Amino acid sequence: MRRILFLILILLSPVAHAQERVTLRPAASFVPGTPLMLGDVAHITGDNAEMLGAIELTADAASITPPLVDVALVRDALKKAKGVNLGRLTISGASCALHEQTHADAPLDAAHVDPQGVSSGGETVRSRALACLAQTFSVAIHDLRATFAAEDSPLLAFPIAGLTVVVQPLGTGEMTPLSVRLFRGNQLVRTGSLRATVLVRREVAIAKVAVSRGRTLDADSITLGEQWLTPVQSPATPTQAIGAEARTTLRAGAVIMAGDVEPPQVIARGDIASVDCIAGSIVLRAQARALENARTGQVIRFQSLTGKREFRARVSGPGHAVALAGGGASPHALDAGGLP
Repeated sequence: MRRILFLILILLSPVAHAQERVTLRPAASFVPGTPLMLGDVAHITGDNAEMLGAIELTADAASITPPLVDVALVRDALKKAKGVNLGRLTISGASCALHEQTHADAPLDAAHVDPQGVSSGGETVRSRALACLAQTFSVAIHDLRATFAAEDSPLLAFPIAGLTVVVQPLGTGEMTPLSVRLFRGNQLVRTGSLRATVLVRREVAIAKVAVSRGRTLDADSITLGEQWLTPVQSPATPTQAIGAEARTTLRAGAVIMAGDVEPPQVIARGDIASVDCIAGSIVLRAQARALENARTGQVIRFQSLTGKREFRARVSGPGHAVALAGGGASPHALDAGGLP
């Protein structure tokens, strides 16, 4: 037996290592005259994601004509890079369209800035404000766009070399206020506030076709993409969307929001369901009739088939629910149909 297990482990060992995946984004911004890195145009997962993201595609992003990064360009760059195992790489996505970065785009050189602490060089308040926003909304700096109010320009451009910087959000939303305090040693140098209009890039599920209310979404009815959304918008993840029912009519091309879908109905009124009733460390299963329609996670009324007593249980899946014994019911009573 041990020998068989050992052989199984040997056979499975090649897949125990994480595989790197490089997925080209639909679009990305660039700053003319600066290098374009793989991490700027692709979403990368795996143990070596950070190393792969730092691979240079070109020394000047503006030199790519037409402004499009395709799989061939990425593959060429990976072949030239040292330490890259192409056999463990999966590259997906057709291409990434490039557009010149505007003032609203987050600068790429702020990617690893801590919003708090002492500045070591030619930074300004702007880089710390952007880092604070990225941290607040739990996104990478290149997945953030922030436009500040015009009157904030002097404070944003204030140099912070040698200063201790504290930037804190005063709220969260599409318009996010920030407080700024600058210290030199134990002396407060400057205070101020900023207002930023924020967009974050999210992976979203998009309706391929018009979907009527109550219809179940499947993999063929949605496509994946990326969209710039406000922080208060909550898109449904692909996992949430596939298999869910539309709560409202969805037009073709619409981004599916979390509130647009709900889990499918798994129990209908009158259905006979298996109910696991838990009394301490004892679990007994009995059949009961659902008195309401339900979706996974909902607590509804059931009626036992023998004693006709009503009780409440949480639906855990199609035809199944879980109830906790109450009122001092004994396991024998539960087994006989005397559910709580």
